[in-house]
Amino acid sequence: ITINIEEGEPFVVSDVKLAGDMRVPEAQLRHLVLAKPGQTFSRRALTQTVDLIAYRLGEEGYAFARIEPVTDIDIENSEVEVTFYIDPGKRAYVRRINFHGSNAVQDKVLRREMRQMEGAFLSNRLVERSEQRLRRLPFLENVQSETTPVPNSDDLVDIDFTVTDGQPGSFGGGVGFSGAQGVILNGNFVHTNFMGTGNRIEADINTSDYVTVYRMSYTNPYVTPNGVSRTMSLSYRDVTQFTNGSSDIDQKTWTVGTEWGYPISEYSRIRFGFAFQSAEMTASDGSSFQQKEWVAQNGNSRVERIDVNNGGSIIFTKTDFIAYELVGGWSYDSRNRALFADRGARQRLGFSVTGPGSEVEFYTLRYDWVKYFPIRGQWAFKFRGETSYGKEFGDTTALPPYKRFFGGGP
Repeated sequence: ITINIEEGEPFVVSDVKLAGDMRVPEAQLRHLVLAKPGQTFSRRALTQTVDLIAYRLGEEGYAFARIEPVTDIDIENSEVEVTFYIDPGKRAYVRRINFHGSNAVQDKVLRREMRQMEGAFLSNRLVERSEQRLRRLPFLENVQSETTPVPNSDDLVDIDFTVTDGQPGSFGGGVGFSGAQGVILNGNFVHTNFMGTGNRIEADINTSDYVTVYRMSYTNPYVTPNGVSRTMSLSYRDVTQFTNGSSDIDQKTWTVGTEWGYPISEYSRIRFGFAFQSAEMTASDGSSFQQKEWVAQNGNSRVERIDVNNGGSIIFTKTDFIAYELVGGWSYDSRNRALFADRGARQRLGFSVTGPGSEVEFYTLRYDWVKYFPIRGQWAFKFRGETSYGKEFGDTTALPPYKRFFGGGP
């Protein structure tokens, strides 16, 4: 079989017109027209323009709009005049929003992520945003949406979200033995959908002869219906100096904190809260000069001498103090998913400063940024950066040892 093709001369777009009932300002639709006068005529440009105009009308509730490009061909001059006839149809309204497929998540947890409301006109932009918010829930693996016209009605639709439950959390632990640290026990537990409520609970335990760490936190992402979140945390850390690879000083720290988050836009939040810290530190002759100097000059410092059997003695420098930290920050998150994102970005800016009544005074600033660039399929580039800064003030001579930053992290 031989197919002979004669392309002929290329045609040029002479003029582009919009006609019909546009329902949105014509200037906005003009920006969506990809076929421009003077350009070579392209069917692809017409098809893409139809899709863009239909999407824009869909944002206003005209889900069944029809856009028809009509061409008037001037063969003699090799020109084409294009007219887009727009029929928006009736505005569609949402009757019901239904959720299917999940047995582990309460209905209200899914419904509070909706930006498309029942009874409001259908907006494809709000439906897409609602689907994206569901995808960002860490306990859902997959989300699909479908808009279905209501039988015997030309202006009502139902929206059905089909969700697949994912792994809501993880737990682990271990038992070990070291000649230096004795029996080592560790365990951790994280659940991002505690009892189907969408609340997050987290606990960590690490114990040995020289290191003991307990940490717990509880986050309610919707303390109020408008998305105000609250996180309560409690931690205890006790590190003994006299073991290889441990700390340069003895540290015993209690921390209790509460933070609230408040949404200021669809993608941005601010957070604020406070933390109470009670710390004890001990430096010995084996500690570095900087550590001994900090312990001796900050907080309620004192010196203790312990006699040993050979007639000598060991001098310990100790201090204890309390600190009231005010914490705050701002975050921007446009990632398409909370886990395994492949597009979007996240920025976080945080600060903490000690308040009145604190026995040591300091402040810290932190900023981190991550950006995802999709490549193809599930592949994506990820770029990340982080910077931190801390400074003492008042009578405090330097940042507390546990607040200092080092290359690669705190």
